Amino acid sequence: MPTTMLGIYLPQAGRPEEERERVYETLGRLIRQYKGRGPLYILGDMSARVQRAEGRSEKEHIGKYTFEPHAPTRERSQMVRESMDKIINLCQTYKLRIMNTMFKKGGGGNRNLQRSRDTNMVAQRERALIWI
Repeated sequence: MPTTMLGIYLPQAGRPEEERERVYETLGRLIRQYKGRGPLYILGDMSARVQRAEGRSEKEHIGKYTFEPHAPTRERSQMVRESMDKIINLCQTYKLRIMNTMFKKGGGGNRNLQRSRDTNMVAQRERALIWI
């Protein structure tokens, strides 16, 4: 059974909507192409600031170990919310999980790690691992 790994870098929230939609359509096509052939791992910069799961349906895809689990939702900009909605919709459509939110992180000198002010936990800043 083959294992598929996709390295992706999704466009940032400020990019044109057409560009973002085109990338998500391409990613969806790749997921459909490789889904069911074996484990599928999607790694890279998701350009989505996942702060915490809101509601039961999001909890299926987002774990409790995010950067800002206690950040008020009202403080999110529209662009941040749109990016988070896009990645959550992708997860819901293809039954994916954002794995770097599923387990507590250890410390270390990795510059891609950031310590949360609220929980003193360390979380990956830019990278996410999503799997089917």
